[in-house]
Amino acid sequence: VRMQTVYFEKGKGILKLFNQGEADAYNIKWNFQEDILAKIPKQGEYEHLIPGQEIGLPYIFLSREDDTTNVTITWEDNFSKNNSVTITLFALNRTA
Repeated sequence: VRMQTVYFEKGKGILKLFNQGEADAYNIKWNFQEDILAKIPKQGEYEHLIPGQEIGLPYIFLSREDDTTNVTITWEDNFSKNNSVTITLFALNRTA
């Protein structure tokens, strides 16, 4: 399971949560190190993603500068109940 930010327009974007694995992912949880994205909870969860599935969560960037934040994602699948990855996300707030 991974996350990616996609720039939309000044101060706005889409946070994509996707399952790039071969097994269904369950009990997906995330925890951002910093609270830089409005409309996205710092700690959140999603119930289930099948392989190849993605969801897009619209966000508003809370800073006037481009910024990064680390996010830790945990999930369960048929192979392990303790999957975890930490990713650095880059959120853009550039002028058009």
